Amino acid sequence: GPVRLMRGALRVALWVPPVHRPCAPVVLAMAIAAPGCQRPHLGQPAVARRLPAVSLLPLLFPALLALLLHAPAAAAGSAGDGAPLRVAVVGGGVAGSVTALELLSRENVEVVIVEQADRIGHTASPSGIISAVLTFASMEKYWERQGLPYWELMQWFKMDQPELRIFDWMERAAYKAKVLKDIRTSHEYQGAFFKASRAHMEEMLDMFPELCEAVVGPFCCREDSKARAWMLAGNRTWSCDDLLGVAHVFSTENLFASANVPAEARKWNFDILLPGNNTLQHGMSLLKLEEIVQSKLAGAIWNSVDEGFVRVEKFYPILENIFMKSGRVKIMAHCLVREIMPTSSDKVLLDVPFTCSEEPLEFDRVIVTSGAASAPLLVNHDPDLMSELIPVKGFAALTTKPIVQKNYWQVGLSMEEDGQYVRPTDNGGLYYGFGREVGIFADELL
Repeated sequence: GPVRLMRGALRVALWVPPVHRPCAPVVLAMAIAAPGCQRPHLGQPAVARRLPAVSLLPLLFPALLALLLHAPAAAAGSAGDGAPLRVAVVGGGVAGSVTALELLSRENVEVVIVEQADRIGHTASPSGIISAVLTFASMEKYWERQGLPYWELMQWFKMDQPELRIFDWMERAAYKAKVLKDIRTSHEYQGAFFKASRAHMEEMLDMFPELCEAVVGPFCCREDSKARAWMLAGNRTWSCDDLLGVAHVFSTENLFASANVPAEARKWNFDILLPGNNTLQHGMSLLKLEEIVQSKLAGAIWNSVDEGFVRVEKFYPILENIFMKSGRVKIMAHCLVREIMPTSSDKVLLDVPFTCSEEPLEFDRVIVTSGAASAPLLVNHDPDLMSELIPVKGFAALTTKPIVQKNYWQVGLSMEEDGQYVRPTDNGGLYYGFGREVGIFADELL
């Protein structure tokens, strides 16, 4: 029973439909929100619809810009009397920071990012640090279209005893995907989502082109775009003439066999690297990678059209500068939100420590972007969240020692079977993120 349930639950894409019931003016904004859901206009009164929760995806950096997502950039907010709408964003990881950036593109909105650490994007945050890879291929990972074998997925779970929360989550995921057949579990729908997310990301890069210093890949190199003009206007740390893209490497023959399908690879802008073949379709050579493939790995595929990565060590400082210059986004650091309290006056109070504020903070709207930590914060408002959001552990290591050849400073690597992500810093150092583990929650912060 549990094994069959696990297999059924884990082979589906985990888009959890929104709950159709009224709630306070508190929106749960996870790293990825599906298109087509009812995204509340910021100016509407008290009742808002909770965005769909996402399970087992906090390590995917497409979160980056997926929450920028499917909202009119020029939508205006108002508190009702012409005053700016005051919005709190709880959590300063990638979801919270990019949410604030999205709100900055709207009129008459003031934002406060409430972050428990000393700054946004702090090193203890997994958000966008473990896996800073941007994957916008519309059918990215076509080789996993049928799902990984359940015995491989079971390795994610490191539990000495059954965890009721895990089985509750799996039951919900399997039911909504297999029984309700939620359209958001389909690869076609997810492909459309990633395609729309990329388009919106590129709009934001044209609006804030300085982000191109951190967003490495083809996205800032579109012909006649403002982002490309910014890239050409100064001495940048990378160039559109550099070798750009992400290589997906495979250590087992079984999984690589699913990727080594030339027709599918070409369809989604992937090139296949095999031992003895080091010249890619786009005229670029990855001799070093080919040598690694020949000696240690089963094979690799390469994408320079739809994929790139983010240098988070640059991304967050650039965002901080954008927020400061705007005068409309404030960062409240060292401030742990203990409770969210909707009021009868259509406001929301945040209970924070005395050292952060002597009085509860009052806002017109609150958006919670704390990843899996959103569940315990909002459990009193929505008990289902504990069974819809599952935290996944990961780790990251960094060296600034220049160990990568300069030709490959703009190339990312994704090691598919092991959930490992490697990308260079702008001086040839290395960021290494890894880990895909679900443990016993009683032993964790969550």
